[in-house]
Amino acid sequence: MRKNWNNGFTLAELLVVVAIIVVLVAVSIPIFTGKVEKARAAACLSNKTALYHEIAADLISGDITYDQIDDALLATYVAKQEAKCPSDGTYSISKDTENETFKVVCSYHDNGSTETLIGMASETNRRTAFGYGTTGGFLAVLKEIMKNSQLTASQKTIVTGYDSTATSERVPYIERYLKTYKIDYAYWSLKSSNGKNTSEDWKFYFTNKDIDKNASTVNLIQYDTKTDTFTVGSAKTEDYNLYDENKKYLGTYKRSKPETYSASKTNLTYAQALAELNKNNGTN
Repeated sequence: MRKNWNNGFTLAELLVVVAIIVVLVAVSIPIFTGKVEKARAAACLSNKTALYHEIAADLISGDITYDQIDDALLATYVAKQEAKCPSDGTYSISKDTENETFKVVCSYHDNGSTETLIGMASETNRRTAFGYGTTGGFLAVLKEIMKNSQLTASQKTIVTGYDSTATSERVPYIERYLKTYKIDYAYWSLKSSNGKNTSEDWKFYFTNKDIDKNASTVNLIQYDTKTDTFTVGSAKTEDYNLYDENKKYLGTYKRSKPETYSASKTNLTYAQALAELNKNNGTN
């Protein structure tokens, strides 16, 4: 009986199939490799963020000092968290001693970068400082600050507003926390948008000029922690009696009332808002 070879593949057809397979493999390997590297970078970023926040929390609570933050101290946190870069990079501390800020960097993913934190001008830093992307927004951040602070149980209660001139024991902890992100202003107010202590939306008001005792209004920048937007406007002021921890009267001061804030320019970048504020305050 003669065999019928007509149903087989020709050499040319086999070569075409092999060529197609080679092309598919060549295309898929870089895509797969890129996804793997992105996943490794994301895991490394998560490690660095967790390490940074734990060190920052201990710094805020007073368990460590800024001078103690170095690679040796970091190693203890790395061991405790069992943090390891998936790409075999090593973690180290980058410090900006002039501004007392620090950053956890990876030798692989950051190439040993010594980039410093630049505060409100940096979208990443300001959003991180105000709890962007976390459940509960800045309310969750405040709870974490209070939890890690050396306050009594009653003092750890979250309220709906804070002010740089307030005598509340909570304010210094908030300021120390914000300073780790170089968000440092002498005159600021922080208000929950709905006043019910349940909102993710907080408004951070700040100015770069002393509030004159005779002024009836003050020029401010408003930063919306949810939308990451800036506006420039003004708010009325009120008399405020300041006392020390022994309830000794220290004097009467002016402070802004953000609830009366009226925006004059909206949808600004930080640089635009700061330039407008400087113009309004005559500091250009």
